[in-house]
Amino acid sequence: MDDQMDKPKKSLGEKLQSVSRNALYLTLFGVVSISLVLSHWMGIQVPSQPQDCTKDAYKILRNIPEGQTMVIDTGTTNASRGESGCQMEATLRMMMREKVKFVLYTWVEPQCVEVAKSMIAKINVERRTAKPPQPEYREWDDYVILGFFPDGGTMLQTVASNIREAWGAKKEKDTAGNERGVFESPVLQNVRRVEDLKAYVPISPTNLMPTIVSRVGRKVPVISMCAGVMFPEQYNYYKSGQLKGLLNGLLGAVELESLMDKGIDADGVVGGKAAGAPLAASFPGQKNMARASDYYFAFCCAMALLLVTILVGNVGMMLERRGAR
Repeated sequence: MDDQMDKPKKSLGEKLQSVSRNALYLTLFGVVSISLVLSHWMGIQVPSQPQDCTKDAYKILRNIPEGQTMVIDTGTTNASRGESGCQMEATLRMMMREKVKFVLYTWVEPQCVEVAKSMIAKINVERRTAKPPQPEYREWDDYVILGFFPDGGTMLQTVASNIREAWGAKKEKDTAGNERGVFESPVLQNVRRVEDLKAYVPISPTNLMPTIVSRVGRKVPVISMCAGVMFPEQYNYYKSGQLKGLLNGLLGAVELESLMDKGIDADGVVGGKAAGAPLAASFPGQKNMARASDYYFAFCCAMALLLVTILVGNVGMMLERRGAR
């Protein structure tokens, strides 16, 4: 008892440096949860100014003619939903609204296809419940899934020289449930060579670029949607012209959603009203600012909490040193 009574009280500096780890985790959980609710239900968003690499990607994707075909090369897993998942959802919304057909496959790991299927199903629900309702995107008629390729580099090399040989053995069920070759589908029936594809879009947190640009980069526009940590390296491919567009992780997904909401006018101004046909039109009245915008506000709030925590710790250190003099 005497020992407890004689124990000196902590100074303010010591208290500021000894905040419980559990208290910090609980605060972080509360900040992120509240910010997600505010962004999703109240529309609170962090303003963004799209980079040129994102605008170039949007201009290509927004101007693919209706009925033409592109490729989505997915590396999106459940672990990368925060960045790649947001990029994938925004891209799927665009393609469905433009009535662009797409081929989807992976050479990262098999679960990527299942994750993509769940996202397609989610957006189809959005389209079905929209006012007015929009037609759902149907497998076979509007898109085909080629599955998992264990050796993506070899597959892409064959695609570059003979796309029908590369994918000719793949089969899909048509709308009647009959298994048929994918080149009989409306998606690929007019694709004779890789140059007939209007865009090649890898959405992945892994670095696939050296393989992709060396195989197909000269024959079809490649637009990379990468994780934030991969952006500095892949930006070199964009500056050299090997990539025609590039999205920078979660920030890039937010910028893409912003462009879907505002568009790029004839003078190249985001959200501008210049006379003439826009370089890339917006999607007025539709759900544009979605999961990426929600996550980005929560991310910024979490980073703000981190800065406050560092500041409090440093203030506590200064006070303790001052008291020890």
